[in-house]
Amino acid sequence: MYIIYMRRKIISHGPSSLTISLPSNWVKECNLQKGDEIDVFEDDKGLLIKPINENNEIKRKTIIINEKNQHAWKDILLALHNQGYDEIKINFDCEDITKQIHTYLNEEQLGFEIIEQSNQSTTIRNISNPPCDQFNNLFRRIFRMTNEYARKTESIMINENNITESNLLYQTTISRLSNYCRRIIIKENKKTGTFYDNIISNINNINNEFTNILEQTKEGKIISLETNKIFSKISDIITQTYNLHYQFSTEEYTRIKSSIEEMEQEIKSLKELKTEMNIINKNIKRILSSILAIQF
Repeated sequence: MYIIYMRRKIISHGPSSLTISLPSNWVKECNLQKGDEIDVFEDDKGLLIKPINENNEIKRKTIIINEKNQHAWKDILLALHNQGYDEIKINFDCEDITKQIHTYLNEEQLGFEIIEQSNQSTTIRNISNPPCDQFNNLFRRIFRMTNEYARKTESIMINENNITESNLLYQTTISRLSNYCRRIIIKENKKTGTFYDNIISNINNINNEFTNILEQTKEGKIISLETNKIFSKISDIITQTYNLHYQFSTEEYTRIKSSIEEMEQEIKSLKELKTEMNIINKNIKRILSSILAIQF
């Protein structure tokens, strides 16, 4: 999560009231005017200020984990997270899974913490309410991390670097950020949400294939020079697609699309990693289509 630190001076306002000024950038981003009301939330860590909207209402859900569904609870929590629920009470009549939930939240689900637990239930709550521009920051980070993952994979394939655990953690981090972006899309009911969700899904598919390639390299599979060259071209196209999203032009869109179609033909000649390269290339093509839809 990105946090912008700033210090404000407390000003006396009348005999018993104290006030602070709101950051001007935040005020503009949230389109606030003089006389507007805002919501102020208090918890044990401090105050949270948000503009008033219908999405500020806390969405709560109670679920039961038993022997029949105990292997699906991670999928259930992820689905509720992506649907925008803020507080989830988990009742269980099987073994105590609180420790497993804690591990899952740390590794997979951004923004949620355990706030209450007993022998038969655990309650988790979203304690990380994103500011108005958080989606843009997270989305940009997901895209940039995918660029980085592509370049690191490329350097490992040509034996410039060794595989480390930090390399393989890219996919986990991107997945967590992606889940949080999907949550924001639903909570804020973004008009272009479907297209952004498509981009996020395709980015995750691409990163899955990077991990697959690294796992094969880790097992000692030798990657040919031809395959390395094609992967390098794919990495370039990912970077170009990222730049296109933030500096769109129809000419550049057409050029990148042409490069992707040329890549389809080059991949056919590969004797190794053909499936992985194909999946990556097809997902880049889908991302390109969604970027075009967002622009128009």
